[in-house]
Amino acid sequence: MWRQLYHLFHATHADLLRRIGAFQEAAQSYRRALELVTNDSERRFLERRLHEVQL
Repeated sequence: MWRQLYHLFHATHADLLRRIGAFQEAAQSYRRALELVTNDSERRFLERRLHEVQL
């Protein structure tokens, strides 16, 4: 499916999970988004978000 290959789907899913306090699930989605992202500035943003939910 397309969403398995689209980093923004996973980034958005992770953000929604983060907002409801589901930090472990958010981290998983951020990691998947990081596997797929190709833009350096987006990668840095996702890395920061991943770090935030792992604290």
